[in-house]
Amino acid sequence: MKHSQDLKKFDTKLFAQQNQQLQLRTPVTDFPRLVEASDSWPIPTKSVVDWQLVGFVKKTTVVQEQIWIELKASARLPLTCQKCLAACDNLLGVDRQFRFVRDEATALREDDDCEEDLLVFDRLFNISELLEDELLMEIPLIPAHEACPKPLVPQSDVQALAPEPSPFAVLAQLKDKSKP
Repeated sequence: MKHSQDLKKFDTKLFAQQNQQLQLRTPVTDFPRLVEASDSWPIPTKSVVDWQLVGFVKKTTVVQEQIWIELKASARLPLTCQKCLAACDNLLGVDRQFRFVRDEATALREDDDCEEDLLVFDRLFNISELLEDELLMEIPLIPAHEACPKPLVPQSDVQALAPEPSPFAVLAQLKDKSKP
């Protein structure tokens, strides 16, 4: 489906009421906080976020309807491996459903009793920001390769290869030099 709505001022209610679907490819560089999180590794210019948005309405009573959206997304983001400190490619994936509620008080009241994520309804909602937030939350706390490309040298071997001189030995050498 061709999409004409501004993703930063998105009419979620209309989108859901019309049971619309949206499938997009957006350059990762369009998400500045995601780029910043990539540890300054250059993000390939062809790197994209593939994402899908589905809107629907669930009727709870004859007069009340709930606005829902389902967001699915995936992207590859270079991060620093915490084992070898080289760049490692991380696949980020999002698959969530959100239910819109009237106000913050309703969200707080209902949050503990429901499994879905709640969002406060805003007539012009920023879908791009929601997508970026969800991808940011998928970044691993400790990015690492499954198998690092460079062999790792255990810390004990590093110390054995280059032992540090004892500070007392250095002082003893200075003391010996100062004797006549």
